[in-house]
Amino acid sequence: MVAYDDLLEQERGPQQAQAFWEDPRFAKWGKLDMGKPSKLDPRPEDNYSEVDSIESDSPPRAVPTRRNPSRQASADNKVSAKTGSFESSDDEDDGGNVSRKRKSRATSTRQTRQTRSRAQPSRSYHGDSSSADELSQLPRQDDDEDDDDGDAYMPVISDVKPTKKSSARKRKRPGRLPRKNDRGSSIEFEPTRRSGRTNRTSKSMRDPELDDEYEMADEKATTAPNNGRSTFVYCQGCSNTYHKQCIGTRSQRDHRVTKVAADEFVLQCKYCIGSYQKKDNRAPNYAACQVCKGNGLSCAEFSPRKTPKQEEKIRIENNNEDPITGVNPDLINNADNVLFRCSTCRRGYHFDHLPPLAKTPIVTEDIKQDRLDEYSTTDWKCKDCLNAQWTIHALVAWRPINQGDYSKNWTCLDYDEDSVEYLVKWDAKSHFHDDWMPGSWVFGVAHPAMRKSFYKRKENDLAKMNAKQAMQEEWLLHDVLFEVTYRRKPKNPGELTREQELSRIHDISSAYVKFQGLGYDEAVWDEPPPRDGDWGNEPWKAFRAAYEEYVNGQFFPTVSDHKMKERITQYRSLDFSKECELKQQPLTLQRGKLMEYQMEGVNWLLYNFHQQQNVILADEMGLGKTVQIVAFITALVHDKPNCWPFLIVVPNSTCPNWRRELKQWAPDLRVVAYHGGKAAQDLAYRYELYPDGPKGGMKAHVVIMSYEAATNAGNTFKSVKWTGLIVDEGQRLKNEDGLLYKALWDMKIPCRILLTGTPLQNNKRELFNLLQFIDPTHNAEELDIKYLELTKENLPELHDLIRPYFLRRTKAQVLKFLPPMGQIILPVTMTILQERLCRGIMSRNSELIKTVLSNRKLKSSKRGGLNNILSDLRQCLCHPFCFDPRVEDRTLTQADMHATLVSASAKLMLLNIMLPKLHERGHRVLIFSQYLRSLDILEDLLSNIGLQHARIDGNMSGQTKQKRIDAFNAPDSPLFAMLLSTRAGGVGINLATADTVIICDPDFNPHQDIQALSRAHRIGQKNKVLCFQLTTKSSVEEKIMQIGRKKMALDHALIESMDAADDTGGDVASALKHAAQALFGDNAKEKITYDDAAVDKLLDRSEVESTNPGDEEFTENQFSFARVWANDDLVDNADADADNTEPNIRRSLRPRNGNTVVVLDEGGHK
Repeated sequence: MVAYDDLLEQERGPQQAQAFWEDPRFAKWGKLDMGKPSKLDPRPEDNYSEVDSIESDSPPRAVPTRRNPSRQASADNKVSAKTGSFESSDDEDDGGNVSRKRKSRATSTRQTRQTRSRAQPSRSYHGDSSSADELSQLPRQDDDEDDDDGDAYMPVISDVKPTKKSSARKRKRPGRLPRKNDRGSSIEFEPTRRSGRTNRTSKSMRDPELDDEYEMADEKATTAPNNGRSTFVYCQGCSNTYHKQCIGTRSQRDHRVTKVAADEFVLQCKYCIGSYQKKDNRAPNYAACQVCKGNGLSCAEFSPRKTPKQEEKIRIENNNEDPITGVNPDLINNADNVLFRCSTCRRGYHFDHLPPLAKTPIVTEDIKQDRLDEYSTTDWKCKDCLNAQWTIHALVAWRPINQGDYSKNWTCLDYDEDSVEYLVKWDAKSHFHDDWMPGSWVFGVAHPAMRKSFYKRKENDLAKMNAKQAMQEEWLLHDVLFEVTYRRKPKNPGELTREQELSRIHDISSAYVKFQGLGYDEAVWDEPPPRDGDWGNEPWKAFRAAYEEYVNGQFFPTVSDHKMKERITQYRSLDFSKECELKQQPLTLQRGKLMEYQMEGVNWLLYNFHQQQNVILADEMGLGKTVQIVAFITALVHDKPNCWPFLIVVPNSTCPNWRRELKQWAPDLRVVAYHGGKAAQDLAYRYELYPDGPKGGMKAHVVIMSYEAATNAGNTFKSVKWTGLIVDEGQRLKNEDGLLYKALWDMKIPCRILLTGTPLQNNKRELFNLLQFIDPTHNAEELDIKYLELTKENLPELHDLIRPYFLRRTKAQVLKFLPPMGQIILPVTMTILQERLCRGIMSRNSELIKTVLSNRKLKSSKRGGLNNILSDLRQCLCHPFCFDPRVEDRTLTQADMHATLVSASAKLMLLNIMLPKLHERGHRVLIFSQYLRSLDILEDLLSNIGLQHARIDGNMSGQTKQKRIDAFNAPDSPLFAMLLSTRAGGVGINLATADTVIICDPDFNPHQDIQALSRAHRIGQKNKVLCFQLTTKSSVEEKIMQIGRKKMALDHALIESMDAADDTGGDVASALKHAAQALFGDNAKEKITYDDAAVDKLLDRSEVESTNPGDEEFTENQFSFARVWANDDLVDNADADADNTEPNIRRSLRPRNGNTVVVLDEGGHK
């Protein structure tokens, strides 16, 4: 009997085997399972030669494995180099013979497939590459060392079976050494690569008589089971363990591998060798024990880190082998040297210094073993990580661990993480559960972005020694309860009265709550606060008020739309003066008493609601438009006609303030704020507005929406029949093509009221758009055409048109008791650096500037270039570093950097003198600027001169803004200054605790600057107010102020009955033209300087009086009549007349206190 494999080795053996399978006498053998069944039909014999010939030209492919391919030759392991080759191994190593025999097989009449038994090849690596892994040279215990061992496991593997493709085969592999034919060479090669294409028959051709009862079929070489991972490598310094393949290559890993003997390498992990401290000097010392602070004995680096080139050079010098590093044998593989390392925070401990986990630990003589047994069952986590049941939500504050070493004004960046601890707010937990955690623990657990964000916040610079200093009290005061759970269920839950439901407050086990001062996205489930806890009884009072509001929502009356409409119709049928007009303040208005002019405003609103006419409440800023609206809504909800709901649309930053004002003045109103992100809006919708679902009706008298929420709320609230709409800062609707304008228009709310202190800002069309919004019978486009030019004849007609829709009062008219406000324009001249930079900006765009100077018409595509030039010039006038930060030399000392910062800008030179003097005199300052970079520089100035400050800009959330406003307005606040961007900080903010306003750069829209003034000069102000407008002489800023005065004149023409022409455009070009003539003209420039004596006189408030007192109709024009400060001599800043410049608008007045003042006025108006 001849074995099947031996038959295949004989001459014409394959052909005889094929004839055997085709003989019908032996057909029964074809039914036997001869290996893995094949779904392919046998190919015609004529196809064998063609396929074999094609495949012989394809490149060899290595057998795929999960590890790096070995370099052991297939000839040494009896693996055929090519599928379908039947020659001996010696012949396979001869490239010429292999090629010749392949050609002979291509012409043979029949071909067969071969199945061989082969052992798994052992795997070894050479360290000849800079990216090779020296640990991979360690011998594997599970490799077959002797291929001829009869007891070795020899799986049967088909050479014909195509190798299963994997993504690993597509990855780029490193180049390999060329294959050699010397079988005696000590260099090992990987198996020859082979094709994986399934283009041959896969029928088994083994002798069935040689088969066992059970046959093992495997698609590839079998290795020891390791779940796709390599062997473990242990760190010498700590308990960390890594898969060999996970430590990375030489050039990429942070761990340290050292050769300590021939073929013996040891690992030290990146935590032991201090990799983090090398990158960040504040990083904790992971090589030290957290208790005794002593370093692990085997944590010191055994060998220094080398670059790949250095390692390659050393290996070349050492006969292509890694050199052996001399290491004390006591430091290698010594369990006594190993630190416990937490698998989460990565901190280290000596095993005998680990705190016991059990409350009553069992003490034995071997503490190390006890702790090892205890912590090995906790996923190798330290006690702090085990006790931290939640993830970190935010870092609240920091403090030094050793508070006795704290130095005043030191920040957390002055300490390393081992020396500080942080107050941590946990995710899904309230601030009642905040804990102080070590900085080293936070460093390993918190996301780096969270820590960086914490360091950037100014309020976190100084240490807070306890939780009461660190947390704001309002964070512990309940604001809104979305849902509550009780310990016991009532017998008849649906039959409880409101009073019975309120009495169940002591039975509450937990509540889903939003806290004051925090956003809806920070709502959590929490238990009720104690009545007298560490924070007093204020949290309990707030919780009780929030629960009462929650119960009010449960018992909110549901009134059908039809019934509500009947109530309003009946109300409008009443005689207003006898039955509807308010004779006194509504009883439900509880916070304070309305002034007489405010009561008049409320009745004016009620009258227009009664007459079904929409209006604009245009009182000057600071006169209490908000409280008038609260009284108006309260009267309609609680008195006649008892109707709701009302929609109030406000800027996102003022949503919390509006809700607070409504609840303080009218606590019986149910008010819901609908703003923020999608999650916040969903919470308000599900739990506050519709707790019983949409079919249960809206449970609110008033809904406060942000502009963004109102823009997208059309579908959500399309079924709501709103009683009235109030839009705060109504000038936002000046563009009829805006998204907000269209969204509110589509709501078709019958009663529309706009609140604005600046009804007209730029041109008449904006005013006509507002009229069109409140009264659709007017067409804004037609009105704009009709009143294209204002004349003495059509102006009274326009007044008659808009008068019924407006109620406009000024502070000078109604607030006789308000302290006076003095407004002073402070001109400065450019520094040499500013002048050079401005010239460079102009020269860089010389063609555009020539076009402007020549009065030629500019193409629309070039207008964007003018805006860029203007913006660059304005930033340079604020400060050169604002225009180009690269101008600043950051290699200087702190004192020299401050001196350079101040001397580079004329405005900063003045502020450097003014601000310390204002602080010494007990004044508090608001500083406004158009540019965020300018605010950054002002922050540096205040920090350098040691003045505490806060900041508000458009990049902050409304919640953050409100926190900083409250901190500034708090009694005995240490904050001296508030920095604000003009657009974000000039609207809807009350900062009446400040008595000085500094505007660093003028706005094209003068109403923005006026709004900035009104942040301080409003109801609640007790001191005289000084407002300083800084402007650079002979620059674009000077022209911007002139343009602003023309816009204010238009405002007076339409709103205040003063005649003036409309500004038809060209603001940017006009400003650039003015600047170019000033910069490149031949006129001598007079330098303006301010010294201590001049500033002392400037800040004297003994004779401060309101601008142009006694002429009430002009008082709100602010800087149109501001005094201009001039040093030394009288300056008559006359502007040229006619085409190029403005009329003469400045007249000199009698000097006061030895100084000269100049009053600005529009031509012809005193």
